[in-house]
Amino acid sequence: MKTSLLIPSLFIAVICLTVSTTHAKIWRVNNRTDIQVQADFTTAQAAHDGASAGDTIFFEPSPDSYGSLSIKKKLVVIGTGYFLDKNPETQWAMWPSTLSSVELTRLSSSTSEYSQIMGITCGSISIKVPNINISRNKCSISLYNNPFYDTISNIHIFQNYCSSFYNYSNVAHDIYINNNIFTGLVQASDVTNSCLINNVCINSAINVDYFSVQNNIMIDGTFEPLNNIYSYNIANNSAFGNQFGNQENINPETLFLCFYDCPSGFSPDARYQLTEGSPAIGAGADGMDCGAFGGLNPYVLSGMPPVPAIYFFMLGASNNQINVNLKLKSHN
Repeated sequence: MKTSLLIPSLFIAVICLTVSTTHAKIWRVNNRTDIQVQADFTTAQAAHDGASAGDTIFFEPSPDSYGSLSIKKKLVVIGTGYFLDKNPETQWAMWPSTLSSVELTRLSSSTSEYSQIMGITCGSISIKVPNINISRNKCSISLYNNPFYDTISNIHIFQNYCSSFYNYSNVAHDIYINNNIFTGLVQASDVTNSCLINNVCINSAINVDYFSVQNNIMIDGTFEPLNNIYSYNIANNSAFGNQFGNQENINPETLFLCFYDCPSGFSPDARYQLTEGSPAIGAGADGMDCGAFGGLNPYVLSGMPPVPAIYFFMLGASNNQINVNLKLKSHN
């Protein structure tokens, strides 16, 4: 038996009120078959192909993947976030918006430059064009060559929960990697004029060149100085040394809310918030906190996109009236 679902319509209505769209259109994608949903598309690629440059595609919560997505036009892609059942006040429906992979590329005169992706759970995001913003996703991220461009540049990678970052392009510059949580390799050779700031790196090898490396916390990882400027970083080994404001051999249990032995139900990202009295508090450049939750663009739990989200919904009826109780929270 199918039932009608009200939440997506209400959620999209909120987004429509908060996203500025002069001529652009917002498209809904929902592939659930157990409910009646008036969505525009059921797969990621169909939504892309049906949208126009400048449009927004919103992927609604679903237990199933929306497939792969190759983006060849400027789009804003929004999902519901991740670890939704692990952190409080996230979404009413706690399924993520899952894609198998995302590619940002260009074919002939059609390009995905200036696209934004946020709140998506996927295996990998491959960037083959300049001028891209990747924020608040759970994924791995890589840069690649494209025959239309001499370099890949102006890439903003903020507030993601990443298994890895890797540069496969020959020439890249102005790559900004800030306020992420990395659980694997950060590899960016052949990159200039770039920065790695306010990240948490767990079991990571940081292999970057010509970077400003600052305000990071690294646990059980390695770092190659190479041609980098590195300062105000913290490690539980001697990777950064103890000059230029760096701290070495710091016990991670003194840094985070929990590290080695977290209570049941403690979310994979909330654990890296700084604990009271943490040696990372105020230890960064200009007195900022080190780690993903410090700096100018602090990490947002569960990668919640910067639009209001419904996290509580109750529908009832009495005296021939329908009563709707909603609770919303902004995640700017």
